[in-house]
Amino acid sequence: MAKMEAHKTIEYAISELSTLMSDRNDVHVKRIQVDLNVSGCDYSLCFSNMQSRLVPVKMKGEEECEVELRNIVAIVPLRDSEHTNARRGGNKRIIFANRKPGILVDFKLKSDIAGKMKLCDGELVEVCNGYFVNRSLLKHCDEKSAKIAVSYIDVAGKQSKMQIPVSRRKLPMVRKLVLSDN
Repeated sequence: MAKMEAHKTIEYAISELSTLMSDRNDVHVKRIQVDLNVSGCDYSLCFSNMQSRLVPVKMKGEEECEVELRNIVAIVPLRDSEHTNARRGGNKRIIFANRKPGILVDFKLKSDIAGKMKLCDGELVEVCNGYFVNRSLLKHCDEKSAKIAVSYIDVAGKQSKMQIPVSRRKLPMVRKLVLSDN
């Protein structure tokens, strides 16, 4: 009997959310979490919106295009050895899971992620000064080295791995995100 009641309650909650969302364009459900206690054991059901949405991206030497959010791995600073004054300038490298990286020209991280790319707060997470990682990739953080390992397609078009640093100040937030998404 308890299972049937819980099922109807979840069904009712999803129905109410669907009704709320159908009337408003500014409401987006990213995740629904239901915490249950069955026979003294705690359970957590999590329903995530796995649909990826398209994000407008304008890269150096290319027309503006739309890429799926799930294919954006990270936005990282350019290394000074690659481009003169790159760290001080407004250019950033964007790396992808399905294509070669690009350069975002005159890109101000915090304002342009929401402005030019139209991303919501928390979809790309700042893990260190100037390093933003796709939240869906925060599955594991090596706390000893304070780095996140990500896979991406390199300039040669080959699958590669990168270690992205996590600042001491951001480590508790990253740890919380890793635990909440697993």
